[in-house]
Amino acid sequence: MRSNRPSYSATPAGSAKALDQKPKPKKSKRELNQLMLLVFFVLLPVIGLLAIFFQPVRWAFLVAVVAALALMWVSHAFLFPGRTILSAIYGLAFVFTLVTALSASPSGSSVRQPAAGFLTPVPQAAATPQFNYSTMSTSVPDGYYAGSSLMETQDVGISGGSEDESSADLGLSDAGASGYVSAVKSEAEIALENFMERWRKGIIADMVEYTSASWQAEQNANNDSGAAQQLFWKFMNRPLVDWRQMSAPTGTDESTARTITVQADVSYSGETRTYQYDAITLNENGKWAVDPNSLSSGILVEQATPTPDPNITPTPEPEPTPTPTPGPKTKLYYNKNGGKKYHIDPECYTVDKQYLPLSSFTYGDLSKSPYNKLEPCDKCGAPAKP
Repeated sequence: MRSNRPSYSATPAGSAKALDQKPKPKKSKRELNQLMLLVFFVLLPVIGLLAIFFQPVRWAFLVAVVAALALMWVSHAFLFPGRTILSAIYGLAFVFTLVTALSASPSGSSVRQPAAGFLTPVPQAAATPQFNYSTMSTSVPDGYYAGSSLMETQDVGISGGSEDESSADLGLSDAGASGYVSAVKSEAEIALENFMERWRKGIIADMVEYTSASWQAEQNANNDSGAAQQLFWKFMNRPLVDWRQMSAPTGTDESTARTITVQADVSYSGETRTYQYDAITLNENGKWAVDPNSLSSGILVEQATPTPDPNITPTPEPEPTPTPTPGPKTKLYYNKNGGKKYHIDPECYTVDKQYLPLSSFTYGDLSKSPYNKLEPCDKCGAPAKP
């Protein structure tokens, strides 16, 4: 019996193998949300914590925040309220980090200083410079130094200090060194002098101008506080009382570095000590400036006790000349109203004028009463008793 069912000689396009294939499942949104949770609550907080301590990491944190927020919105991770909250939180963190990174970057030759500063009087011993800076900051209010001209700090002697502030006026003992005075000051000596005078006057913020550019760049790169704060920490705890140059600078004007030996009288807890430093000045970009690291530690100068010269013959003291014995009729004088001494001068200045004129007697009567109770006056040179 012939079947009415059609017969096929070939397999249709939809083969059994094709029918057995299953569609690939789409990536679960739950997995994407878990990945974004790790980014926002683990990766970004770790980078942000490192950015607090390291300047270059701040820029990496900014890039990471922008990339994470963009990926979250494009992939529609989380619900809309969650995306909005995370965007607000990390938007604020982005703005704060950007402002901090820009304010910490040095611009030109200017040196960043803390924004807030306080001037607090610090009690010091007499003739000890007073540092008008609190430990919270080194910034100085605008116009604080406007009243004093620059020439007041530049026109100073090479021995340090003005003429009316000598070591005798300050009550300092002689350090045993007279100092070195050059006929014509070199640019290196002038730079060192300006740096030391601002240290002596306690103007720490103005010392930055006379520090080498390489030192400033190193401090700004390695310390968030900047060069001014580093100077404050280095010099504020040891005020400079006085200083003097001890030798001519090494090298010549064509040198890029010159060393100048100086002695500084530094105050430690009210006690003045003298230290010797080998101050290094550098010529960078055509300008001479001081390397503050060379003034960080010095050699304590001991007060030398003078040794007597054994070859010097001591001058013999003159022998007293014997007083000639006066004659028995030599007149002597005394105050008969209770006087206890006799005098050779009838108007001896030791006797009050109300008791003048004095009564007289002779040298021969000294052994008789009441004269034998009198003592010779050593002021007018009365002769000794016989």
